[in-house]
This record gives sequence, structure tokens and C-alpha cells, in this order.
Amino acid sequence: MRRILFGFALSLITVVAFAQPYAVTFQVNMSNVTAPFTTPEVNGTFNGWCGGCNAMTESSPGIWTTTVMINPGFYEYKFAYDSWTGQENLVPGSPCTLTTAGFTNRTLNVTGDTTIPLVCWEGCLDCGVAPAIYDVTFQVDMSEYAGTFTTPEVNGQFNGWCGGCAPMSDANADGIWEITIQLEEGTYEYKYAHDSWTGQENLIPGSPCTVTNGGFTNRALNVTGDVVLPPVCWGECAACGALATYDVTFQVDMSQYAGTFTTPEVNGTFNGWCGNCNAMTDANADGIWEVTLTLTEGTYEYKFSHDFWTGQEALTEGDPCTVTNGGFTNRILNLTEDVVLPPVCWNSCSACVVTPTTYNVTFRVDMNNVTEPFTTPEVNGTFNLWCGGCAPMSDLDNDGIWELTIALEPGNYEYKFAYDTWAGQEVLTEGSSCTVTNFGFTNRSLTVTQDVVLPVVCWGACTECGVVIPVYNITFQVDMSTVAGPYTTPEVNGNFNGWCGGCAPMTDANNDGIWEITIPLQAGNYEYKFAYDSWSGQENLTPGSPCTITTGPFTNRFLNVSADAVLPVVCWGECSGCFDLVNVRFRVDMSN
Repeated sequence: MRRILFGFALSLITVVAFAQPYAVTFQVNMSNVTAPFTTPEVNGTFNGWCGGCNAMTESSPGIWTTTVMINPGFYEYKFAYDSWTGQENLVPGSPCTLTTAGFTNRTLNVTGDTTIPLVCWEGCLDCGVAPAIYDVTFQVDMSEYAGTFTTPEVNGQFNGWCGGCAPMSDANADGIWEITIQLEEGTYEYKYAHDSWTGQENLIPGSPCTVTNGGFTNRALNVTGDVVLPPVCWGECAACGALATYDVTFQVDMSQYAGTFTTPEVNGTFNGWCGNCNAMTDANADGIWEVTLTLTEGTYEYKFSHDFWTGQEALTEGDPCTVTNGGFTNRILNLTEDVVLPPVCWNSCSACVVTPTTYNVTFRVDMNNVTEPFTTPEVNGTFNLWCGGCAPMSDLDNDGIWELTIALEPGNYEYKFAYDTWAGQEVLTEGSSCTVTNFGFTNRSLTVTQDVVLPVVCWGACTECGVVIPVYNITFQVDMSTVAGPYTTPEVNGNFNGWCGGCAPMTDANNDGIWEITIPLQAGNYEYKFAYDSWSGQENLTPGSPCTITTGPFTNRFLNVSADAVLPVVCWGECSGCFDLVNVRFRVDMSN
């Protein structure tokens, strides 16, 4: 009996697509059962091998039936009686069965309402119906066998792996030994051995003529008629000399592996997942480990591990270099020629991404509009701790454009231009497009992700010298009708006016509670908020709301100026108008 434990995961929000169950009628002839029983039952993966939960009834003498509603899918099952007091003992390899991990069960593929044909207890046909018998001729070529032997034999499920009970013969002494055995229709496992298991084939898991169950790899055979199997080379799937062998070099990059390890290894169907039998080496200590193996052409699964399976890759199902079988996701290799596989990062289908430690950033500033006398401009920033004259710039062609290239690590920086060790420095406009203001200081902003030559900028500006930055009229509007406290005059404060307090008072000409002001602003990004009476009161905006931006502990409104604009009326402290309503339609599907 197969027992299966099911684990259930419950999520708070689950969407379930219910499959349409079908009526499946099971029939079993119990006339050959000699042990006393009361009620047969059907057990399978569709009911959790539950025992007596799908009891059968006797529809005619000896014939028991039951109908079960089962969702579409593939299942295993068997007949039992009296809540597992007795159960079928099915023959491995018989045509209606499947053997997995030592358990042999019947199989069922549900695609619609169906009545399964009547079967005899422990049989694939009805009682009294003789199974078809076919002549099967096995042939093995021993000409390339390196050891000594007297008599090859065939062993399989059909003869209980009996050893020397099925000896083969080579009448014409051509090295090809054969035997003909009568077998019932069905699927079998077998292999060749010699001299009553003195020697046996060592078949490669995953090779096309084999099946692996319970750690044993054997040949597979489906008998549907008389057949003469083609001669195969001992231990191989093809005739002797038919399969080429190739050298394959496996490489894994361990440079970004987070754990500790001593020796990586490659494991796969070609070596029976043996552990450390194919250990890898890193001769030049570059972090890339490799090993070269000679393998027969074919398709293999493999993965990298280390220190005899102390650690192994956890590959992602669906990635392009993988295949998933039986719940295991491994790398896939189709070997058709000598090949050096490219180095791959541990757990990845591609090479490790090496992030450069630094990038070259070229700063350029046009000093032609600077009227004060100076000697040497310099660039100062968070990357050099605003050090003064430690990063002097040069103007080799005397065109007034000074430049300097600095190697910087990837990241975000603030900087500005100065000259003669802070004798003079830029005064940048808060809120302009190339700047950021923190703690009252306005500097240029820079994000480093690659080598870059920054555009030439005019001293103190975000653009080249002579470029006029457009100015647009922006009308701010705030609805004060929900403000509970007393106030006199609302105002708008932002990085465009230095958060100056009452310097931008608003008016309400028609006394509708909506106050407004129009301010000319350069194109760029700005932060602002509404206050009143020179910061006597201010908005308390919610971080993460759609009209805001949060920098450090401050949450303000956000504005991008690129044209004249009359901003929508917003409610004090909110992103929308006061008392705005939206229609919400709720829907539920009651069909289930």
C-alpha cells in the first residue's frame, strides 16, 4: 500500500480555479479471492488512499462496482477490502500498472466520464481471460566486454532477477549472445549479467534505453507483440561502436558563492549522482573550477555541488539551462561533440556578473562667465569629503572649459565646483534640475553606474553658458475649507523660494475658500507645501501619498515644471480636492 502525506498551505487571499469533476466507475471481479472479505474498496491518489471511504457494491455475483467523482488528471490506485484488511498484490511490469519507489499500482488518466473495463482482482484483464503471450528475443554483444565470463544471462522482473535461470547462447560465435523468452504483454525492467550475477551491466542513469527506480537503473521493455530486440553492446543502449564518446569540460564560477566550501564537484545521470567522484579543480585560483569527463553522446541531467553533497545548487525551475523531472530541477546537457561548457555562476544559467569596483567620471565646467579672478577650479563632493584643492581641474587647450576625470565607485553623490581651495564656490539655485538640497545645502547630483563624460555646464548653472532656461507661470491653489484652526493668510513655500515663510502669500478674491498664487518658475523639479501666517501652521502630508516625495524626515508635495500650468485645487493636507467622491463598483462571482 502506498501512503502519501499531504501538506496544506493556507494563504489569506486565495483565488481557486475549480476543475470540473468527472464520474469514474470502477469494476473488479472478486471471484478468485479465497480470503474472507466483506466489502471491496478502491483507494488511490485521488482519495488519499483513505481505506473504506469509497466502498464498492456487488452489482452481480462476484462483480463489485463504485462510481467516484474525480477531477481531471493522472492518478494511481488499487483495490483493497475492509479498510486495508486486504489489498491487491500487483505484478510489476504488467501493462495496467506503474511501479514507483517500490510500490506497484494501477494507473488512471481522467479526461471525462468513464467506466473502467472489468478486471480480475490482481489482474489487468477479467478473470478467466488469458493474457497474450509473445516471443521476445534478447541479444547482447559481448565483443567489447573487458572482463572474463562464461555465460551471459538476462535478468528482469519477468523472472524475478533469478540469476542464471535464463542463460544465453552464441551459436555462430560472433560475440552476440541471445535468448528467446515468452512474455505476457506488459512493461518490464531487465539487464544483462553473466555467470549467475558474477558480473552485471553498469547502465548510465538517464540514457535512452533505461529507467531508474529506487536507485536501480535497468533497461526498459514494452512487450506488445513478438519482437527480436536489436543487438546492444554490454552496458550501452546501442550496438558496439555505434555511440561516439566526447570530452566535455564543466566549469562553475564559485567567486560569488556565499557559503564555505572546499571542493566543488559535478554530479549527474552520467555518474549516478555519486557525490565527489568527479571533483573539480581551480589550478589558476581564479574562482572558476573545472573538470573534464569523457562521456558517450546523449542527453544528461547534472548539477554542481561541493564536498560530497554538503552543499548543492538550488536551480530555478523554468530557467533556460534546466529541466525539471519528478520535482527535481537540474541542468541539461545534450552531448554531440567535444565541448568546453562556458563558466556559469553557481545557481545560475549565465556567467557571474562582475561589478567594476570603479567607473571613470569626467567632470567639465565652463568658467568663461566667472568675473572674479581665480587660478585653478576644483571639484568637491561627497566622494572626496569636500576636500578643497585635492581634485584640481585643468584646461589644456585654454578654451575656458576645465575638466577632471575621477575613478568613482558605483553610487549616488553630491558635488559642486569651487576654485583655489574654496576661495570661491558655485551658488546653485535650489530646485534647479541638476541639484539636490539637503540640510540647507544645494549641490549638484550625480548617480554613477558606468564610465561617463558629463556634459559641459556653466559655472553656477545646470546648462551650458548662454543657454537661457525657460520660465513658466505656475498657479498654486489650495482649498482651506476644512482647516479647523484660525488663520489669516495661506502661503506656498518650497525649494524655489527657500521655504521663506510669508514671502509668497495667497489670496481668495471671491471668498470661496480656495486660495491661489501664480509664481514664475524655471523648468525643473521642485518640492513645496502650503502653510499659513509665516509658518504658524503647515500641512501634515502623508508619506507615500501620490502627490508627495519624502526626503529624510520631510514629506512635501512634488512638482515638475515644463510648461505654464494651473495646478488643480487640492484640499489642505491632501492630494485631491475636498469632498471628492469616486464610484466604487463591487462584484462577486456566485457561480461556484
